[in-house]
Amino acid sequence: GAFNMMFGVQLGGKISRPEGGAGATSISPDFRSALFMQENDADWSLAFKDESQIGWAQTVGDAVAALPGFSGSYMNEPNPSKARGEYETLFWGEENFKKLQQIKRTWDTEAMFDCKQCVYN
Repeated sequence: GAFNMMFGVQLGGKISRPEGGAGATSISPDFRSALFMQENDADWSLAFKDESQIGWAQTVGDAVAALPGFSGSYMNEPNPSKARGEYETLFWGEENFKKLQQIKRTWDTEAMFDCKQCVYN
């Protein structure tokens, strides 16, 4: 079978006030200032449900993301189909991503630690 769910997680508190300021961590400023996180899950165990379940998750996720006031993403909760140029600001914010790229270029000059939806050189 298959099932779909939507749930929200309340944020705020200490996550919105990291030691050293928002720029001291790699988390997106949008995530730091959020009041809650909305997650849409599609879960299934049968291969013939792949298309419908992935389609549901993408359609609902895109609809929620298009609402006013929704932005950013926690790195473990993205749409896995987002390609380069689509996820960087969602995960880290534009300025944080630039800093992370500089660090990666310094310490991973051969791009040995590249992966899908990661910081790249």
